[in-house]
Order: sequence, then structure tokens, then C-alpha cells
Amino acid sequence: MNNEELRDINEIRPAGKPLKAITYKPYSACYICIAAGIGMLLLRQWVFLVLGAVFIFAAVFVLWKIKDHKVLDIYQEGVLIYGTGDETKGLFVKYDDLKEWTTKSSQGGSEAVYFLLSNGIQIYKDTFQAAAAYRELIKLQETKESEHIRLEKMKGEPFSLKKVTNFFKRKK
Repeated sequence: MNNEELRDINEIRPAGKPLKAITYKPYSACYICIAAGIGMLLLRQWVFLVLGAVFIFAAVFVLWKIKDHKVLDIYQEGVLIYGTGDETKGLFVKYDDLKEWTTKSSQGGSEAVYFLLSNGIQIYKDTFQAAAAYRELIKLQETKESEHIRLEKMKGEPFSLKKVTNFFKRKK
């Protein structure tokens, strides 16, 4: 996403509230780690005390030190994608302009939501909440999800055991 493509959020934001707002920080994972850590502390065995303390420390560290920012808002009409490092600028992609989307593993242990637009522009947005984005987007645009498109293209093709065995053969 080039800076030339980004516009002021207030100009492009659709009316109404977003169906789902996706941010960067993994809140639910942190809260689960804190709960698991407290549960381990209650077991009162030295191994669980150490593990519980590590879980709690790691979760509190992430909540305290990692800066949260908006990544995207999902609306009924399309997706509002925020600019990297600047939440006042972004790009609104209508579903008609969206060719395909998916979630992928990203660098740094997070995941990314990937969008391919009809004009060939590719957009990756890193977030630890990619699963939440996937759940919302699959409800709205299932036919444009990458795996769905791949499976649709394979329909009607004859099954070939040779393709499967070639896939698993070692290259010598």
C-alpha cells in the first residue's frame, strides 16, 4: 500500500459501526495465558509455580509493552484498511474491487490478512487477530477466499494418483 493510495479515514469511512474491528495486539491470548498462569499457581507445585509465573509475566509484558494499533475494520460494504504507523489514513476496499483474500503466516510469529485487489495490488496487514478477521470475512465473502477459489478451480478435474505420488517423491 503506497502512501499515494492512502486517504484520510474520515473521508472514506462508511456510515455506521464496523461489524468487526481488528487490532494488532493479541488480547484474548494474553488473557488466556494469565488465567492459565493463575491456575498453575493454584496447583502449588514448584514446576507449576514457575510455569505459572512465566505465563503471567509473558502475558503482562505483551499487554504492557506491545503497542496496539488499528489494522482494519470490516463493514457490510467492504474493508477499511488502516495505514501502517498512521491510523488517520487508510484505504477502503469495496468487496466488488476485491479479487481474493486469505490469512497467512507472517514474520515475527504473527499472522497477516492478505488482500488481492482486482487491479493487481497486494496488501498484507500483520495482526495477531487474523483468526477473528477470517471468521468475519468468511461470513461475508466466502467465494473470494483463496482456498475456496483453489478448490473451485479443481472441480471437474480427474483425480490423478500420479500427481499425488510426484508431490511426495524426493528430488535426487
